[in-house]
Amino acid sequence: MENEAYGPRCPRSAFRYDVLFCWLTSTMRRAKGRVVQTTDLCSPPDADLIAEMLPDHVLMVRDVLRRERCSLLQAGVAMLVYSICQTALPIIMLMVIRCVETDDTGELQWLSEWTTVDSMVYWILAYAVFQAGAAVANHWQLHAAFHVGQRVRAQLIMLVFQKALRVDPQRRRAEMCERLQRKVLQAVAQEFPHDPQEALSTSRWLSLQIVLAGAVLVSTISASALCGILVLIAVVPISKNVGLGSGIFSSRISEPYLERVFQKRQEELYWAMRESLVYGVSMLVTVLAPTFAFATTLVAFALLGEGSFSATRLFGTLALLNALRFPIMDLGSMLASIVALHTGWQRIQHFLDLAEAGIPVARLEDDVELKMERCTFSCNVDGEECFQLSLDATLTLKRGDLCLVLGKVGSGKSTLLQGILGENRCSSGLLSVSHGIAYCAQQPWIRNETLMENILFGEELDSEWYDQVLAACGLGPDLKQLPYGDQTEIGERGVTISGGQKQRVALARAVYQRKCSMVILDDVFSALDAHTSSHIIKALFHGQKGLLRDRAVLLASHQTACALQAQRVLLLGQKDASVPHSSLLFDGDWLDLCKEPHLLSLLGHVPSSDDTVTKEDKQSQEEEENEDAEEAQHRSAAALVTAQTPMPKSMMRSEEHTDRISWRSVKAYCRCCGGFPWVASFFASSVLERIALIFLDWWLARWAEEDSADERSMYFAVYFATVLLVIVFVSFGRLAFAVATVNAGRRLFKQLALSVLRAPMWWWDTTPLGRVLNRFSFDTENTDTTLVTKLFPALQSMSWCWPYLYHCIPCCTSLPFTLNCLRFVPRPLASSWSNPFLHSFFLLHLLR
Repeated sequence: MENEAYGPRCPRSAFRYDVLFCWLTSTMRRAKGRVVQTTDLCSPPDADLIAEMLPDHVLMVRDVLRRERCSLLQAGVAMLVYSICQTALPIIMLMVIRCVETDDTGELQWLSEWTTVDSMVYWILAYAVFQAGAAVANHWQLHAAFHVGQRVRAQLIMLVFQKALRVDPQRRRAEMCERLQRKVLQAVAQEFPHDPQEALSTSRWLSLQIVLAGAVLVSTISASALCGILVLIAVVPISKNVGLGSGIFSSRISEPYLERVFQKRQEELYWAMRESLVYGVSMLVTVLAPTFAFATTLVAFALLGEGSFSATRLFGTLALLNALRFPIMDLGSMLASIVALHTGWQRIQHFLDLAEAGIPVARLEDDVELKMERCTFSCNVDGEECFQLSLDATLTLKRGDLCLVLGKVGSGKSTLLQGILGENRCSSGLLSVSHGIAYCAQQPWIRNETLMENILFGEELDSEWYDQVLAACGLGPDLKQLPYGDQTEIGERGVTISGGQKQRVALARAVYQRKCSMVILDDVFSALDAHTSSHIIKALFHGQKGLLRDRAVLLASHQTACALQAQRVLLLGQKDASVPHSSLLFDGDWLDLCKEPHLLSLLGHVPSSDDTVTKEDKQSQEEEENEDAEEAQHRSAAALVTAQTPMPKSMMRSEEHTDRISWRSVKAYCRCCGGFPWVASFFASSVLERIALIFLDWWLARWAEEDSADERSMYFAVYFATVLLVIVFVSFGRLAFAVATVNAGRRLFKQLALSVLRAPMWWWDTTPLGRVLNRFSFDTENTDTTLVTKLFPALQSMSWCWPYLYHCIPCCTSLPFTLNCLRFVPRPLASSWSNPFLHSFFLLHLLR
């Protein structure tokens, strides 16, 4: 059975799908010519659904690895094939050079029988085959490992969200902001990109590749090769530090004042500058390490006097050192990834092991929804108890009952309701709650959706029931005032509607959830006028036509407007003014409470003849009020019919040009980096760097042809002088780029902050807060760090590819068609969760 939210199921994993990526082809075919939607993706496996997840996170990871053992085996085999191919390529290159070398120096005799002129064609074909095999094996192992890693990551994210809903409220207040938002989710999202076992197996195959290539290198140029290998090994700590330094800082807006914002930003830029410089130094060492290693090997070989500099030796050594460079660098990055995986797992495990809220769901009688026996609820701040509520009675709430909790401000009404929901700890007594609770808080929670979507809250639309709920909550006249009726987006936190309207929308959401057999209302009439409150009370609680007549309702209030409809009244307050604790002062019927003037005085209520109304009067009053409710319902339904025409959205959508980069954006960023002088100097240094490196290869070829003891010092001098020029050009390009990008981040953030602070109020009313936070946090961090690591290689490639432009003609003609399809994929799917995620994460515990 397919998931309705997604497209058809993915086919079972097969070699053809792993290697040829046919799953991507089917997705692109379904979304041809438009932005990829969720329905275009294949439906996830049943094991990835929350209902099928294991509660233990360790067992869950093991279960995923067990079910994906075939993919893990494929990844391991592919990595082994890739390592063998990468090791064989420089050896084959050595054979080809030996085949074309005309001067027989009598050295490297072990290559002679394999390097005849006739065998050169076969070596060239073997080189092409191994090169293609390495490319296929690399993509194969990346796809298999990424598939398993994403399965683990997706289930860990769902576990974190589930834990956020169930974590103990006291620990949530202490842990949520720092550990959950930043550390835990960053650990899941960034430190689990691949499977941990694949990282370990990759490190083993890289070690094997290093050993094999090193052995061939030593046999080619003797013991002097060890000097070059030691130079390459020095790159490992720098690569590891860059991997560990990616999480040094985090962008945040924590102060409302502009000066303090810029001060915080300056602190962030300090760490951003350090990370950029470390990255620049890393790139510097990455480029210069093979050159230094080769130069060191040449010097050691010349000092040892172990032979002549033949073409086989020079270019074979250069090819083998290049083959050693990437495994050694990858090994350093892999070690950093393993450390990051361990650290991230420890953070996730610490959070998942936090104590959960004590929500006692018990098996009760068929019609009993709540049972409390002498319960004591406590509220803690910073680990110390600041308030306590004691109930020395037994409360049983059945379906159809209305229990009214009265008390003045600060008497513990919200503490009682939060305790039933599990938000406050029940330190003593017995508390049993059935499943399915609809909760409406004192401060209404409104989503950035239409009015209808706020009420439905993911449930299917039942038009008849929906009309009744609108009428009961008095929203019919309000729909006439809204520009597009119930299709009007009511904005972030309901900024486009009044406080009373927000309260009624939140109340309508709780009433609409008919699957919830118990409704908890926390002072929902405080923001409403007397007439509206009276209408809602009649429609919800009066007689057999009240919408909540078949559900258990627990209503906390300091008003007595619906006291006559309540089957049970609880009065909370302090018995002793000197003790900051509250307790149960009265438990019984409203008519009995009216006989206790000293208790009513706590509410500021004076008994009157209306408080002692007889049952006959109450019945006649209910019949009259039901007629008024029916009339209000018909009026609201009529208003709804005229207002349900789909209309444009009133909230601003995300920018439509996010799938491409405009020239305006490019020019603005270059201007912030330093303008045309910086761009020209950067490209000039890159071009000169490439020319110097090409000259080094040409000089080595000439050296190999005319090597003699008399001219060797001249060749060394020219070679090392060119190396110094390479160092200058490489250093300027990398370090200047790092500094310029940090300065660009500083200027862009300042412009962003000033633009937001000077924005008109209507912009705040029509822009979701999550989108603003996303710009100041996630996008700013990407500008400071990710853009540096992605933009530099792109610009470097542009400056290096000019000698090979004639090779790019086939690619330039075919690649745009592929990119035109692929550019629709990542950004819409990423932005669909990043903007609202930052805003609504801390409200997850309200969604139970």
